[in-house]
Amino acid sequence: MIKISCYKTKQDLLSKAFCQLAQKCYYSSINTCVITNNSDFTIELDRVLWTYSKKHFIPHATKEDPLHQEQPIYITHSVENPNNSKIIILVNPTENKLLELFSRTSPLEIKTLEKVMIIFDDIQQIQFSEIKALLPKTNITNSEINLFEQSDNGLWQTIL
Repeated sequence: MIKISCYKTKQDLLSKAFCQLAQKCYYSSINTCVITNNSDFTIELDRVLWTYSKKHFIPHATKEDPLHQEQPIYITHSVENPNNSKIIILVNPTENKLLELFSRTSPLEIKTLEKVMIIFDDIQQIQFSEIKALLPKTNITNSEINLFEQSDNGLWQTIL
């Protein structure tokens, strides 16, 4: 069974929430692939991880970096998994990106994943109900899905 966790945040908290999730994945010692919608956002998340914390460095890479396939966190806008991740983080995905990732022809082997984390902000076009409605159209046959929403003070609350 694949666990799908959806995280709804505010637009101005999206980068920080992403960094917190990436840090959590890194400290769990499970390789993670972060998939964005475009190259500009990939570059932005790469930059944000470099400046996130002065105390804790989160090792990561993009396709442009040497030895990117050996990094625990890989950031891309393509549906790929060069570091053999067991966790996928989708940041503000479009419906098309979700369908591409979860389709039967996806280059990712969905059955080998432990978890998919979908983080989206309050102005993103796709919402939790739409994500849930997309699952029957995908290659995912056995899943558990949860929704967490970030409050104004930054705490996560379980909604579903």
